[in-house]
Amino acid sequence: MASERLTGSPHVVDMYGFCGNSGVFEFGSGGDASDFIYNNKSKAYTYLQALKIAVEVAQGINSVHTYFSDESHGVIMENGSVSKVYSSIAHTDVVSGQFILINGKYKLNDFNRCRFILWNESSKAPCTYTVANNPGKLRSPEEYAYAPQTEKVDVYSMGVIFYELLEKKWPFEELDEKVAKTKTMSGERSEFSKNTLRNADLNPAAAALVKAVEMCWRQNWNDRASAEEIFNFLSFELEKIEDKKEEASKKEN
Repeated sequence: MASERLTGSPHVVDMYGFCGNSGVFEFGSGGDASDFIYNNKSKAYTYLQALKIAVEVAQGINSVHTYFSDESHGVIMENGSVSKVYSSIAHTDVVSGQFILINGKYKLNDFNRCRFILWNESSKAPCTYTVANNPGKLRSPEEYAYAPQTEKVDVYSMGVIFYELLEKKWPFEELDEKVAKTKTMSGERSEFSKNTLRNADLNPAAAALVKAVEMCWRQNWNDRASAEEIFNFLSFELEKIEDKKEEASKKEN
């Protein structure tokens, strides 16, 4: 259902048909974002390349979080008005391997864990939800605490992908899973390398990615930026960089 509803987005893998647990989707011959990161572990890719992928990742998640049957992406009330915007779908399994390279663009894939977020008519607010099993080291604090969850779990996991793009490794990669979960729940985060921090002082693309990780990794989900805010921030930073490059090119010519 999620794939069918989101097929209209150019940032989500298209679905052509399904039956039971089987589906027919767009073919991606370019691998995924995880392949890009780890197949290039011993090679150099630029921070600008990483930033461009981060923008596409944020576009994909933003497409999910802003989807609604009405084009305004709001809740349609009984009187026909549209209330405060809220996310109606949470992916809940955002990792770099879920972004498939299709025709030169990374598209979000795989909604088998997604949750449809309901609207509470009494409180006039979105309902939270829970997922029974939250393994691995890449999830948000509230997932490991099995606390009520929102679409902001996807934002936290998006920050993990940005961290991977910068560091070419997973957060807490060297730690046991149980230890990593405990640290995440207590508010600790995998640190940036000295090389990344040094480059962030010199390279605006690296600086934008470091800032985006910090925006995604806030402990309280209420304090995290939305996917839309992350996308807008990264897009703005990318545009600034490309504008400067264009100006420099004009001066040279």
